[in-house]
Amino acid sequence: MKRKYYNNNFILHVTLHICLFSLGKRIVGEDGVNDAWHENQMLSSELQSLRTRVKALSETVEALTAKNALLLAEKAAGHWVATSGKGDDQVTSLIQGYVQEIEELRARLLEAEAMYQQLKKRQMQV
Repeated sequence: MKRKYYNNNFILHVTLHICLFSLGKRIVGEDGVNDAWHENQMLSSELQSLRTRVKALSETVEALTAKNALLLAEKAAGHWVATSGKGDDQVTSLIQGYVQEIEELRARLLEAEAMYQQLKKRQMQV
C-alpha cells in the first residue's frame, strides 16, 4: 500500500477551496471569472437601469413643474385681467416667471427634505 504525503501548500489550497465552497463562492474557473464578477455585472446593469429611470422621472418632474407654473400664472393673470378689465402679456409673462421660480424652489425643497429623511434613516441604522 502506497501512502501519499501532502505538503502544506496542497493542504492550504484544499482548505481554501472548501472554505469558498461553503461560503457559496467559487474561484476562477474555466470561464476566467468568479461569482463576485457575475454579481458585479448584474448590479451594474441594475444601476444603469435605475439611473435611466431617475433621469426619466427627473425630466417628467421638470415638465410637470413647468406646466403647473404656466397654469398658476394663467390663473393669476386671469384674476388680474378680470379685475382690471384689460389683458397684458407683460404681466402674464412676469407672473409666469415668478410662479416658475417658486415651483422650482418648491421642488428643490421637497427633494432636499426627502434626502434629509433618507440620510436620517440611514444614520439611525448605523
